[in-house]
Amino acid sequence: MKSRRRIVFITTGLLTGGAEMMLWHLLTRLPRGEFEPIVVSLRAEGPMRSRFEQAGITVCSPEMNPAVPNPLAWWRLLRLVRALQPDILQGWMYHANVAASWCSRFLKDTRLFFSVHNSIYRLEDEKFLTGLIIKRGATLSARTAPPHNMKRWGTVRSARS
Repeated sequence: MKSRRRIVFITTGLLTGGAEMMLWHLLTRLPRGEFEPIVVSLRAEGPMRSRFEQAGITVCSPEMNPAVPNPLAWWRLLRLVRALQPDILQGWMYHANVAASWCSRFLKDTRLFFSVHNSIYRLEDEKFLTGLIIKRGATLSARTAPPHNMKRWGTVRSARS
């Protein structure tokens, strides 16, 4: 029997927002016989954490604090993601996309994908640091797997199925 593909979704946090709800809807509809979803939240807590766990989805965190940049937290993130040995590494929103890209540099045979669930009307309206992260993510997106290669990984049903 074919083994399940482990997909690690790195997200900024697990607050109750549109991106988090979309992630929850996606993961609760993934065919569990084909995929093993795991969520890595850069921030430790959030109201959605228990909802993911109640759905049988593993949630881990390097407990990063966005207000206090800490290089050791980046190494905790890398150790955590390496230990999970993902087949697919999926960034979920801007900061998480950059984190996933950085982690992917240290992983062998792991496909990298980015995801953004936000509309920006003008980059100038974003916080300065968020604007820098968005620009960095845009350049890093060249390292992600081309969409046409998803056939190699099997089929994921639509969130509406």
